[in-house]
Amino acid sequence: MRLSRYDGRFDATAEVPMDAAELVAEIAARADARNRERQDAIACFLSGSEGWEQALNLLGGAFAPERSSGQHNED
Repeated sequence: MRLSRYDGRFDATAEVPMDAAELVAEIAARADARNRERQDAIACFLSGSEGWEQALNLLGGAFAPERSSGQHNED
């Protein structure tokens, strides 16, 4: 039984093809939207206001990027 297969044929779903600059702009816009959504979720969670549980689920419990194993705080 095969769970997946390689398919070398890709069909565009847009009616008009995008050039590289348009693609980069779209990717940047989506990244900005995700960052705003994350900032809003952090603010909601920290405030404890209505929706804080949904905010926590959106964040997945991670508020900061993981640190590399070579970095330690020594207080």
